Amino acid sequence: MVARVRAVRDAVGPDVEILVEVHRRLSPQHAIRVARRMEPCRPFWFEEPVSARDASDVVGELEMSAFQDWSARLGIRWDPENTQTVKSEVGLQYRPASNRVVNAGYRLQRDSIEQLDMSVAWPIGDSWRGFGRNGQPEGTARIQPGDATRGVSP
Repeated sequence: MVARVRAVRDAVGPDVEILVEVHRRLSPQHAIRVARRMEPCRPFWFEEPVSARDASDVVGELEMSAFQDWSARLGIRWDPENTQTVKSEVGLQYRPASNRVVNAGYRLQRDSIEQLDMSVAWPIGDSWRGFGRNGQPEGTARIQPGDATRGVSP
C-alpha cells in the first residue's frame, strides 16, 4: 500500500492532493505503522483504516479440489456483534481441460443480494468457442444468450 502511494506521489508531484481509502481493513497497530510510513508522501486523506466497531467480522474461506476435474469453494463472513452471517458464497467448478469450464455459484449478502450465477466456456469445433453466463438476483433469473466467438485460441 505504501509503495503505491509513493508511486502515485512521484507520478502526480507535490501539488496534487492524494486521498487513500482503506475500507476498514487494518488493525489499529497496522494502521498507525502504515500512516507513519506514508507520512513523507503527504496524503491529504487516510480514510477509515480501522473499523469503528469493537469486534471484527470473522471471515473463513475453504477451497478444495475433489477428483481430477472438479473444485469447490466456500466463503463465509460472520458478524460476532450481531451473531449472524453477513455474507456467504459457495461455488462449484468443472474444468475437464484448459479451454473447457462450467461454473455454478450462489451468493448471499444479508438484506441486499441473493444471487445464483452460472457460466460456461466451451469450444465449438476447431475455430469457434461458446460463452454463456446467467447471473441474476434470485427470483429474477432469466436465460441470457451466450456469445459464439470465432478464432479465439483456447
